[in-house]
Amino acid sequence: MKAFYSVNAIANYFGVHPSTVRKMVDRGELKTVRIGKRERIPACELRRYTEASTDAKNTNKENDNATNDTKL
Repeated sequence: MKAFYSVNAIANYFGVHPSTVRKMVDRGELKTVRIGKRERIPACELRRYTEASTDAKNTNKENDNATNDTKL
């Protein structure tokens, strides 16, 4: 795993347009660092974001299952 990724690399990883990644950065969802004149996303930040997204999806599934159980 690399230490830092470009916006384009992250966009390819998520399968989205680079402008989507830039919006995520602007909203504070992904943190970046400057290396020279270039903006990079640290590997630890990518890991944090993907883990947080996975946790949120799992929580939503658990809530959906609880809601479905109460309807029975």
